[in-house]
Amino acid sequence: MPLLHPDETDPDDRIDLTDHVVASVAGTSVVSFTGENAHPGSNEFNLLSSPSDASKQLLVTGLVRSSQGDPNSALVNSECNVNQQGFGVDNQSIQPDTDGQNQPLGREVLQIDFVTGGTPDAGDGADIAYGSHLENITQAGFIINQLTPSQSAGRADIAIRAFNVQGNEQGSDFFNGSPTTAVDITSIKLTGASGFASTITADGTYATASGNVTITGLSGTGNAVTITGLDNTTTVDITTSGFMDRLHVESVDSNEGIDITEVHFSATNTNAHRSASRARHCRAGSVNASG
Repeated sequence: MPLLHPDETDPDDRIDLTDHVVASVAGTSVVSFTGENAHPGSNEFNLLSSPSDASKQLLVTGLVRSSQGDPNSALVNSECNVNQQGFGVDNQSIQPDTDGQNQPLGREVLQIDFVTGGTPDAGDGADIAYGSHLENITQAGFIINQLTPSQSAGRADIAIRAFNVQGNEQGSDFFNGSPTTAVDITSIKLTGASGFASTITADGTYATASGNVTITGLSGTGNAVTITGLDNTTTVDITTSGFMDRLHVESVDSNEGIDITEVHFSATNTNAHRSASRARHCRAGSVNASG
């Protein structure tokens, strides 16, 4: 923006730049959550804050497929279980079916909403209260710390889905199905026991130290990515094409379930600062800033 001399007869005149010069800095912060400080036990919801940033919360709920025989059957409400050991559905794990005994209800789904403005709480769904969903997240992940049943040769299969929720339903209305938009998952990063050196951006089978891992759903569009062959103590990170504020982790194995011990996401923050300084003009046409 050109700067003009208010007084062309004064070589030392000044211009007030207040609210005219704006500097912005964008940064990314990683926010992590464990169940150590959560209200323990099975509840219809569990809202917990990050120990590193209390302004950001996870709203954790549990879902289950309505039919054990149909992997695409409707999701119905269940309970989540969050404690110092981690995050699960009903019991401590995310299981292929609700009790491991091939009962009518099917696969378990851990639902995680990224929110702000809430107070840590757990209990009946009627008590769900928070400010709004976070709208600045394109990267999130979790740590698988155990497979159930725990066997050295066991490997787990999971499906991950990302969404952007339209609206901020409170109380029991939260379970009525807030409108959501699927968000495309564009890459997967695996570290730990089933780690792979590079970020994975295409479907395929990838050799890891604990065996082959196969990924489907990255190619094309759609928010569902399936990962088969995961060992325990593996961190799974996803990146999406747009902002997400809800994550589904579903057990799609025929036997093994998973325990999740930690959840994290990266939030992009932009800080803008307006200048309150003045500029001094010199005869040569240069500009000097002074407070």
